Amino acid sequence: MSENTTGRDIPLNKPSIDVDTEFIFRLTHPSEAEINVFSGDSFYRYPEEFNRLEDHMRRHIEGGNGDYFVLCVGASTGKEPLSVVLSWEEMVRTINPQYDGTVGVLAVERNLEAIAAFQQNNFPVFGSRDNQLERVMRYVSARTPLSEGIQSPAFIKPEAFVSFPEGIIKRITYLQIDAESPQVSELHKVFRADSFNAAICHTTSRYFSNEVTSMQRIRGTLGNGGFLSHVR
Repeated sequence: MSENTTGRDIPLNKPSIDVDTEFIFRLTHPSEAEINVFSGDSFYRYPEEFNRLEDHMRRHIEGGNGDYFVLCVGASTGKEPLSVVLSWEEMVRTINPQYDGTVGVLAVERNLEAIAAFQQNNFPVFGSRDNQLERVMRYVSARTPLSEGIQSPAFIKPEAFVSFPEGIIKRITYLQIDAESPQVSELHKVFRADSFNAAICHTTSRYFSNEVTSMQRIRGTLGNGGFLSHVR
């Protein structure tokens, strides 16, 4: 049985980002190359990088610059995009709860199983791997303890599963596409925007066949003053 929590009534003022679904359909490329969900996904995997991202968000909010668009490359099952949304909510709540703008995260992932896992909205929590869980738990809508009957090695057994309110989940748009595709240069059009405010590429570029060109393309999606968080 799920344990209801006191997740915030999200969103604040704007229900969701305007997404060009027709454009997404044209860009989506099914991939048969990968079949296994990456098991290393975690909340706030690189805390120092998220501190830098939040500082950039803070300046954006203080400047009254409207919506904030983020490109998340290699988004896996969704904990990283969710961390971005939670960071935005924390910044808005701290700086200006009446801020007239929201966050939109475009999650790029080529693995259909990972995308399906995100859509289930039932995320495993690992105390030894996930970070800033106190913050994360403030936003969950339900927490389900791990069933005693689940058979799995202790070292990979989650402590619980959590779900998030629709207002959080809808801030994230998944796109199945190869992050090295030249079409990455056009991804800002998903949000009918001129560019992204931030881009996150954590441990994905090490798998690129042409890392220099692909990272240049990702940087090129950012507008003036845009923030890139790149961990190789």
